[in-house]
Amino acid sequence: MSSTPTLRPGLPPVPAHMAHLPLDERGYPVPFFVAWVDGKPDFRCMTSGAWEACVTDRRCWICGGILGRFKAFVLGPIGCLTLTSPEPPSHRQCALFAVQACPFLVRPHAQRREARMPAEAEEPAGLMLKGNPGLVVLWTTTDYRPFRVGAGIGREGLLLKVGDPVPSEGLCEELMVEPWMQGRPASREEFRAALHEDVEELCATVAPFPDAREEVAQILGRLHDFETLMGWPPRPGGRMFWRLKP
Repeated sequence: MSSTPTLRPGLPPVPAHMAHLPLDERGYPVPFFVAWVDGKPDFRCMTSGAWEACVTDRRCWICGGILGRFKAFVLGPIGCLTLTSPEPPSHRQCALFAVQACPFLVRPHAQRREARMPAEAEEPAGLMLKGNPGLVVLWTTTDYRPFRVGAGIGREGLLLKVGDPVPSEGLCEELMVEPWMQGRPASREEFRAALHEDVEELCATVAPFPDAREEVAQILGRLHDFETLMGWPPRPGGRMFWRLKP
Protein backbone atom coordinates (compact mmCIF):
# COMPACT_ATOMS: atom_id res chain seq x y z
CA MET A 1 0.00 0.00 0.00
CA SER A 2 1.53 3.30 -1.15
CA SER A 3 1.74 6.17 1.32
CA THR A 4 0.47 9.69 0.63
CA PRO A 5 3.34 11.93 -0.52
CA THR A 6 4.46 14.70 1.82
CA LEU A 7 6.17 17.96 0.95
CA ARG A 8 9.84 17.42 0.19
CA PRO A 9 12.13 18.52 3.05
CA GLY A 10 14.02 21.71 2.31
CA LEU A 11 11.35 23.30 0.13
CA PRO A 12 9.97 26.71 1.10
CA PRO A 13 6.44 26.94 2.55
CA VAL A 14 3.76 26.34 -0.07
CA PRO A 15 1.73 29.50 -0.80
CA ALA A 16 -2.00 29.40 -0.04
CA HIS A 17 -2.76 29.64 -3.77
CA MET A 18 -0.92 26.31 -4.28
CA ALA A 19 -2.26 24.39 -1.28
CA HIS A 20 -4.70 22.37 -3.42
CA LEU A 21 -2.04 21.07 -5.83
CA PRO A 22 -1.13 17.37 -5.62
CA LEU A 23 2.39 16.26 -4.72
CA ASP A 24 4.44 13.93 -6.89
CA GLU A 25 6.25 10.92 -5.45
CA ARG A 26 9.29 13.09 -4.66
CA GLY A 27 7.24 15.60 -2.67
CA TYR A 28 7.12 18.42 -5.25
CA PRO A 29 3.80 20.23 -5.91
CA VAL A 30 2.53 19.50 -9.42
CA PRO A 31 1.67 22.78 -11.19
CA PHE A 32 -1.62 23.37 -12.96
CA PHE A 33 -0.01 23.26 -16.42
CA VAL A 34 1.82 19.93 -16.03
CA ALA A 35 0.62 16.98 -18.12
CA TRP A 36 0.00 13.60 -16.52
CA VAL A 37 1.35 10.67 -18.54
CA ASP A 38 0.47 7.11 -17.52
CA GLY A 39 -0.69 8.34 -14.13
CA LYS A 40 2.45 10.35 -13.37
CA PRO A 41 3.20 14.04 -13.87
CA ASP A 42 5.66 14.88 -16.65
CA PHE A 43 6.99 18.33 -15.76
CA ARG A 44 8.47 18.70 -19.26
CA CYS A 45 5.02 18.70 -20.88
CA MET A 46 2.04 21.01 -20.79
CA THR A 47 -1.44 19.56 -20.37
CA SER A 48 -3.86 20.17 -23.23
CA GLY A 49 -5.71 23.47 -22.92
CA ALA A 50 -3.68 24.87 -20.01
CA TRP A 51 -2.00 27.64 -22.03
CA GLU A 52 -5.27 28.76 -23.59
CA ALA A 53 -7.08 28.69 -20.24
CA CYS A 54 -4.42 30.79 -18.55
CA VAL A 55 -4.30 33.40 -21.31
CA THR A 56 -8.05 33.60 -21.96
CA ASP A 57 -9.21 33.51 -18.34
CA ARG A 58 -6.13 35.25 -16.86
CA ARG A 59 -5.30 32.23 -14.70
CA CYS A 60 -2.06 31.51 -12.85
CA TRP A 61 0.27 29.21 -14.78
CA ILE A 62 1.31 27.43 -11.59
CA CYS A 63 -1.78 27.14 -9.39
CA GLY A 64 -4.54 27.68 -11.96
CA GLY A 65 -6.29 30.35 -9.87
CA ILE A 66 -7.51 33.68 -11.17
CA LEU A 67 -4.86 36.41 -11.27
CA GLY A 68 -5.30 39.89 -9.85
CA ARG A 69 -3.93 43.13 -11.23
CA PHE A 70 -0.28 42.11 -10.83
CA LYS A 71 1.17 39.23 -12.83
CA ALA A 72 4.62 37.70 -12.39
CA PHE A 73 6.50 36.17 -15.32
CA VAL A 74 9.52 33.92 -14.79
CA LEU A 75 11.84 35.09 -17.57
CA GLY A 76 15.27 34.03 -18.69
CA PRO A 77 17.78 36.88 -19.09
CA ILE A 78 16.98 37.29 -22.81
CA GLY A 79 13.30 37.66 -22.00
CA CYS A 80 14.13 40.91 -20.20
CA LEU A 81 15.27 42.32 -23.55
CA THR A 82 12.73 40.81 -25.94
CA LEU A 83 9.84 41.15 -23.46
CA THR A 84 8.46 37.83 -24.67
CA SER A 85 7.59 34.60 -22.90
CA PRO A 86 6.29 31.21 -24.05
CA GLU A 87 4.65 30.70 -20.64
CA PRO A 88 1.80 32.68 -19.05
CA PRO A 89 2.39 34.54 -15.78
CA SER A 90 1.61 33.49 -12.22
CA HIS A 91 0.77 34.97 -8.86
CA ARG A 92 4.00 36.45 -7.53
CA GLN A 93 3.79 34.15 -4.50
CA CYS A 94 3.53 31.10 -6.77
CA ALA A 95 6.38 32.28 -9.00
CA LEU A 96 8.49 33.02 -5.93
CA PHE A 97 7.98 29.45 -4.73
CA ALA A 98 8.95 28.10 -8.17
CA VAL A 99 12.28 29.97 -8.35
CA GLN A 100 13.19 28.54 -4.94
CA ALA A 101 11.92 25.00 -5.45
CA CYS A 102 12.01 23.94 -9.13
CA PRO A 103 15.05 21.64 -9.59
CA PHE A 104 15.71 22.97 -13.11
CA LEU A 105 15.77 26.56 -11.87
CA VAL A 106 17.64 25.91 -8.62
CA ARG A 107 20.40 23.67 -10.00
CA PRO A 108 22.49 25.54 -12.60
CA HIS A 109 23.85 22.35 -14.18
CA ALA A 110 20.48 20.60 -14.47
CA GLN A 111 19.44 19.75 -18.04
CA ARG A 112 16.05 18.96 -19.47
CA ARG A 113 15.59 15.24 -20.16
CA GLU A 114 14.82 14.61 -23.82
CA ALA A 115 14.48 10.82 -23.59
CA ARG A 116 11.02 9.23 -23.84
CA MET A 117 9.25 12.47 -24.62
CA PRO A 118 5.57 11.90 -25.51
CA ALA A 119 5.07 11.64 -29.27
CA GLU A 120 2.66 14.59 -29.29
CA ALA A 121 5.05 16.94 -27.44
CA GLU A 122 6.01 20.11 -29.32
CA GLU A 123 8.65 22.78 -28.85
CA PRO A 124 7.47 26.25 -27.79
CA ALA A 125 6.98 28.88 -30.47
CA GLY A 126 9.88 31.11 -31.47
CA LEU A 127 13.55 30.42 -30.82
CA MET A 128 14.41 28.84 -27.48
CA LEU A 129 17.88 28.74 -25.95
CA LYS A 130 17.80 25.20 -24.59
CA GLY A 131 20.59 25.47 -22.06
CA ASN A 132 19.88 26.06 -18.38
CA PRO A 133 19.99 29.86 -17.94
CA GLY A 134 21.28 29.48 -14.39
CA LEU A 135 19.48 32.71 -13.53
CA VAL A 136 15.83 33.70 -13.91
CA VAL A 137 13.96 36.93 -13.30
CA LEU A 138 10.62 37.56 -11.65
CA TRP A 139 9.16 40.27 -13.85
CA THR A 140 6.03 41.80 -12.35
CA THR A 141 3.67 43.57 -14.73
CA THR A 142 0.00 44.42 -15.08
CA ASP A 143 -0.45 43.48 -18.71
CA TYR A 144 0.49 41.05 -21.46
CA ARG A 145 -0.94 39.93 -24.79
CA PRO A 146 -0.54 36.96 -27.13
CA PHE A 147 0.95 37.40 -30.59
CA ARG A 148 1.88 35.06 -33.41
CA VAL A 149 5.44 34.53 -34.64
CA GLY A 150 6.35 33.16 -38.06
CA ALA A 151 8.47 30.12 -38.84
CA GLY A 152 11.63 32.26 -39.47
CA ILE A 153 14.46 30.94 -37.30
CA GLY A 154 12.19 29.23 -34.79
CA ARG A 155 8.88 27.44 -34.55
CA GLU A 156 5.71 29.17 -35.70
CA GLY A 157 3.08 29.72 -33.03
CA LEU A 158 1.93 31.95 -30.20
CA LEU A 159 4.10 33.80 -27.71
CA LEU A 160 3.24 36.39 -25.06
CA LYS A 161 4.33 40.02 -25.22
CA VAL A 162 5.17 41.03 -21.67
CA GLY A 163 4.23 44.46 -20.33
CA ASP A 164 6.58 46.93 -18.71
CA PRO A 165 7.63 46.05 -15.16
CA VAL A 166 5.86 47.68 -12.24
CA PRO A 167 6.27 47.24 -8.48
CA SER A 168 4.01 44.54 -7.09
CA GLU A 169 1.67 45.57 -4.30
CA GLY A 170 3.63 46.25 -1.14
CA LEU A 171 6.99 46.19 -2.92
CA CYS A 172 9.35 49.08 -3.47
CA GLU A 173 10.44 50.21 -6.93
CA GLU A 174 13.78 48.42 -6.66
CA LEU A 175 12.03 45.03 -6.58
CA MET A 176 9.98 45.27 -9.77
CA VAL A 177 12.64 43.16 -11.55
CA GLU A 178 13.90 40.39 -9.26
CA PRO A 179 16.78 38.14 -10.39
CA TRP A 180 17.13 34.71 -8.76
CA MET A 181 19.93 32.17 -8.96
CA GLN A 182 20.21 28.74 -7.32
CA GLY A 183 17.15 29.39 -5.17
CA ARG A 184 18.39 32.71 -3.76
CA PRO A 185 18.25 36.36 -4.82
CA ALA A 186 21.00 37.04 -7.35
CA SER A 187 23.37 39.97 -7.12
CA ARG A 188 23.36 42.74 -9.70
CA GLU A 189 26.73 41.49 -10.94
CA GLU A 190 25.40 37.94 -11.39
CA PHE A 191 22.35 39.27 -13.21
CA ARG A 192 24.47 41.33 -15.60
CA ALA A 193 26.88 38.45 -16.28
CA ALA A 194 24.01 36.04 -17.06
CA LEU A 195 22.41 38.60 -19.36
CA HIS A 196 25.61 39.05 -21.36
CA GLU A 197 26.19 35.29 -21.58
CA ASP A 198 22.69 34.77 -23.01
CA VAL A 199 23.11 37.58 -25.54
CA GLU A 200 26.38 36.04 -26.68
CA GLU A 201 24.69 32.63 -27.04
CA LEU A 202 21.80 34.16 -28.96
CA CYS A 203 24.16 35.91 -31.39
CA ALA A 204 25.98 32.63 -32.03
CA THR A 205 22.71 30.70 -32.45
CA VAL A 206 21.21 33.04 -35.06
CA ALA A 207 24.48 33.74 -36.92
CA PRO A 208 23.52 31.35 -39.80
CA PHE A 209 20.22 33.22 -40.35
CA PRO A 210 20.70 36.52 -42.27
CA ASP A 211 17.04 37.40 -41.68
CA ALA A 212 17.71 37.65 -37.94
CA ARG A 213 20.38 40.35 -38.18
CA GLU A 214 17.98 43.27 -37.72
CA GLU A 215 16.25 41.66 -34.74
CA VAL A 216 19.58 40.88 -33.05
CA ALA A 217 20.73 44.45 -33.63
CA GLN A 218 17.57 45.63 -31.86
CA ILE A 219 18.28 43.30 -28.94
CA LEU A 220 21.80 44.69 -28.62
CA GLY A 221 20.30 48.17 -28.49
CA ARG A 222 17.83 47.05 -25.83
CA LEU A 223 20.73 45.65 -23.83
CA HIS A 224 22.18 49.14 -23.58
CA ASP A 225 18.80 50.62 -22.66
CA PHE A 226 18.15 47.93 -20.05
CA GLU A 227 21.55 48.43 -18.45
CA THR A 228 20.80 52.14 -18.24
CA LEU A 229 17.42 51.38 -16.65
CA MET A 230 19.09 49.13 -14.08
CA GLY A 231 21.67 51.80 -13.27
CA TRP A 232 24.65 49.67 -14.35
CA PRO A 233 27.81 51.62 -15.27
CA PRO A 234 28.93 51.30 -18.92
CA ARG A 235 31.34 48.52 -19.77
CA PRO A 236 34.57 49.32 -21.59
CA GLY A 237 34.10 49.51 -25.35
CA GLY A 238 30.76 51.30 -25.50
CA ARG A 239 27.25 49.97 -26.07
CA MET A 240 27.86 47.35 -28.77
CA PHE A 241 29.39 44.32 -27.08
CA TRP A 242 28.91 41.85 -29.93
CA ARG A 243 29.23 42.96 -33.50
CA LEU A 244 27.26 41.11 -36.16
CA LYS A 245 29.52 39.36 -38.63
CA PRO A 246 29.21 40.58 -42.24
